[in-house]
Amino acid sequence: MKIKDAFFKQFSRPSGRLGSLAGWIMAIKNRARLYWGIEKLQHQPEQAILEIGFGPGSFVEILLKQHNHTGPIAGVDLSDVMLHQASQRNRLAIAKDQVQLKQASVEALPFPEQSFDRVFTSNTSMFWPNPVENIKEIARVMKHHAILCITLQPYWVKNEEDVHAEAEKLRMQMHEAGLKNIQVDFKTMRPVNCLCVTAVKN
Repeated sequence: MKIKDAFFKQFSRPSGRLGSLAGWIMAIKNRARLYWGIEKLQHQPEQAILEIGFGPGSFVEILLKQHNHTGPIAGVDLSDVMLHQASQRNRLAIAKDQVQLKQASVEALPFPEQSFDRVFTSNTSMFWPNPVENIKEIARVMKHHAILCITLQPYWVKNEEDVHAEAEKLRMQMHEAGLKNIQVDFKTMRPVNCLCVTAVKN
């Protein structure tokens, strides 16, 4: 495998030194998408929030430091490297038991049913092995009337039409998983526009 290919593979499941570097890059480059996602999440400070694929922990950090979030925050990520980075970045909140980060998969979330008011994920859905079933698993841990927010900046697409096609694919997957009130939005970003799909569990 070429070095370039090996490096870009790190963004799906970071590991080793290259994974650590990928985490720091994500912490810097992903903030605009995270800010927009938090806006779309429509959360309240006291609500319980879950992040799927927390990466270097920037989403959690933003909630705590810029939105004064007081409720519990949990997260899962496949990568032990990202677990370490995110835990270091949010170590004070973890010590206070406000934040709980686990190495786990979207295929089997280690939480009871109806645990969360909001679920957020950014640039992870393209790696899910079975999106419809994975969204059903997310819905299992969502409370009634909870919101799922998925943002995606599909770097691999060639044009705006492809971005809309990715959004439609996500919309259909949420629909097949049984979620309601599905909304799609777009935001101009570089090098390619970002999409956001939100849905509600009835």
